[in-house]
Amino acid sequence: MLRKVLLGLLVVIVLLVGALAAIPFLFKDELLAFAKTQINTYLTAKVDFNEFDVSIFKDFPNISLSLGDVSVINGAPFEGDTLAGIKDVTVSLDVMSVIKGEQYVIRNVALTEPRIKVKVLKDGTANYDIMKPSDTVDTTTSGATPAIEINGYSITKGYIVYDDRAGDMYAEIVDLDHTGKGDFAQEIVDLATTTSIKSLTVKTGGVAYLSKAELEAKLDLNLDLPNSKYTFKENTVRLNQLELAFNGWLQLLENDAMDMDLSFAAKKTEFKNILSLLPAIYAKDFESVKTTGSLALDGYAKGKLVGETYPAFALNLKVGNASFQYPDLPVGVSAINIDASVKGPGGDLDRIVIDVPKFDFVAGADPFKMKINVRTPISDPNIDASLKGKINLDNVKNFYPMAQGETLSGLLDMDVSAKGKLSAIEQEQYQNFDAKGIVAITNLRYASPDVPQPVSIDALNMTFSPQVVTLDKLVAKIGRSDFDVVGRLDNLLNYLFAGDVLKGSMTLNSKLIDLNEFMTEESTTTASTTATEGGSATTVETSGADVPANIDFTFVANMARVIYDNIEIKGASGKITVKNETITITDLKANILDGDLALDGTYSTFQTERPALDFKLKFANVDIQQAFKTFNTVEKIMPIADQISGKFTTAFDMKGFLGDDLSPDLNTLLGEGTVELNNAKLTGNKVMNNLADKFKLPQLKSIDIPKSWTIVKLVNGKIFVEPFEFKMQDIAMNISGSHSLLNVMDYGILMDVPSNKMGPAKGMVDGLLAQSPLPGITPSSLPDVLRFKVGLTGDMANPKIDVKLLGKGGSSSPVKDLVNDQVDKAKEEFNKQKEDALKQANDAKLKAEAEAKKQAEEAKRKAEEAANKAVDDAKKKAKEEADKIKNQIKKPW
Repeated sequence: MLRKVLLGLLVVIVLLVGALAAIPFLFKDELLAFAKTQINTYLTAKVDFNEFDVSIFKDFPNISLSLGDVSVINGAPFEGDTLAGIKDVTVSLDVMSVIKGEQYVIRNVALTEPRIKVKVLKDGTANYDIMKPSDTVDTTTSGATPAIEINGYSITKGYIVYDDRAGDMYAEIVDLDHTGKGDFAQEIVDLATTTSIKSLTVKTGGVAYLSKAELEAKLDLNLDLPNSKYTFKENTVRLNQLELAFNGWLQLLENDAMDMDLSFAAKKTEFKNILSLLPAIYAKDFESVKTTGSLALDGYAKGKLVGETYPAFALNLKVGNASFQYPDLPVGVSAINIDASVKGPGGDLDRIVIDVPKFDFVAGADPFKMKINVRTPISDPNIDASLKGKINLDNVKNFYPMAQGETLSGLLDMDVSAKGKLSAIEQEQYQNFDAKGIVAITNLRYASPDVPQPVSIDALNMTFSPQVVTLDKLVAKIGRSDFDVVGRLDNLLNYLFAGDVLKGSMTLNSKLIDLNEFMTEESTTTASTTATEGGSATTVETSGADVPANIDFTFVANMARVIYDNIEIKGASGKITVKNETITITDLKANILDGDLALDGTYSTFQTERPALDFKLKFANVDIQQAFKTFNTVEKIMPIADQISGKFTTAFDMKGFLGDDLSPDLNTLLGEGTVELNNAKLTGNKVMNNLADKFKLPQLKSIDIPKSWTIVKLVNGKIFVEPFEFKMQDIAMNISGSHSLLNVMDYGILMDVPSNKMGPAKGMVDGLLAQSPLPGITPSSLPDVLRFKVGLTGDMANPKIDVKLLGKGGSSSPVKDLVNDQVDKAKEEFNKQKEDALKQANDAKLKAEAEAKKQAEEAKRKAEEAANKAVDDAKKKAKEEADKIKNQIKKPW
């Protein structure tokens, strides 16, 4: 009996295990179809994955669903960009919820090695906005879509880049590990989270507030989902060695408003904790640094944020009698005393007060003192600031550990002060604004293995006044490059404190500037993620630098020699202006490749995500072979240039964008100009070699072009060559047509060939006449000159040649007789592509103008509000004074 029971149990167990193993396969198609249906229904981006697996044993008794090598590729206007690449996405599903099909219970969602790049354009368009509009989503299915309940989620080894051009903010997160647990099926959720980040960088306005900081956080939150209220419970956040605790709550209201009562404070009160936020200190044996002193750091935000009405807030920092010293160095930085606060009573941001009454320290034996107070920062910054210190840079090595091979010497002297309202400067009432001082650097020498070239500044002298900051002298060298600069800044204080446009002018003289000494891989590379095998990503994107928006600068340069890559430019001179996010080059002249260069044009990042070019370029008597070897653009536009010797002269107008490698993106270029060849010779060209063999004319394999010119046009990656003619011995030739950047060509050649040179190719002529007889021409009665039309198509490396006999030639030049489908077709295609390109450019221009108009109207509105407020304040103050006088009259005693 017992034996039968055990045998029965064994059979049940085997059947149960078999059923559990079969369940994933039974439901695999259903789950895959459900996932793809949901993705295709709601997203505009293209989501793909290479692997799909369903298992009951990985997370027994739950079903484990895994997607491998997941990629999310954006559509327009981020066409082809990778929003996310994820090595593995695993979803743990409650097995019974899958069987019932009424509600899927997700126990956990795990992302392994996600690499995400979030990008927001200047106009606010974001690449993460991939949800289809609700009115375009087709939610009709064959049955009701099951509800979804999530209990937890996790991220392992995440890499995230947040690049917000609209908000001027950049963040990079490296090695993110994060978990969150909570029952999201409930209306009130207790969410427990843990976060670890190996490297966190946050920049805004060009200032790095965090640089490769470590972060660990344990946040327990109470989520009141129906009321959109989120409350901090037990929590700790650590940035390097600084630990913070948060309290309070935040509630989302209608119309993007918020209500809050939040506060934070440093949990530890040692100076060493905030010192750890300085990357240069934290990166060098931080644990062994000896410190003294106290720290107090706290802040709060309380009230409602509605439109431009802000809650009350404060940030307070105090450091008292602090110091730090590296154990192996003779002295340290001592007497560190900091008292700083930013306070806003709520309402108008113009009521904020920035107050730093004390920021003092002694570096070795050199004291440094700074203070700053700013009131009414929005309407009319009222400033009281001073900076004073003299530091012997030779002594830095005595209190800060220099790296091996790193040297620093020289003297830095600063004594600058400013006091008054910026409106006094704007109204040229300089007597009401006190600004004075000097900044001087003498005999500075700096070298480091981390810096491409040693830096030396023999002298730098700047003097300050209310009207202007004058650069009296700058004599410096970086590597071999020398700089002798003088100039002035006309609006520095308004630029620093009010965000106004910085105006100025500089004059540079140099004997040599070697740009190769400044070029490093890191200098032109920004983090970017692209999907690769295994869901990994690599830093591959390069981009041109944005031109600052609030700069109005004129730069006059005279440079005897400039070296860039393998190019040497001599006698360069010209004017450069920087304004409205655009660099304008005027009357630039130089000698290059033994020829003359003249250039006028612009490089702009105004309302564009890629730098835009608009150049007028002139080259005179430049060697073709040197240009081919030097400029990859010449190679792409004229691929046969390596087979041509001689010189060329060109005048070319060109518009377009830079590519990721900082060279012109030829697919976006719109250009037109003339090209003149002088004493050129074409040899080794496969097209002409094949043509020579077909005509049995070996002289075509080496063509001399004594002097010829043509018009070349470039549209969206296609080059159009208008008819140009030349004569070689007794053969007259006319060439026109087009080719693409992929070297696919469509050219036509008219050839006038003397009949007496056609002896070896007499059979070809007889065959052409047999196919298409011509009046008055027979194989036995040929004219003195035959005119042929040669069509060249296909790849330049494997050309297709079509020859037609047109008849008698030599009566007039091929140019005058050139009326054929080839030219008409090329012109028609060029005009169409040009119209399309101009329309795209015009659309972009209209969009930029609309955005600029919107910004101008917003600025005008704010100015009117500020003016009205000033009038109201003046009326209020006048009434108060009047009431005061009345009261004094009524009650003189």
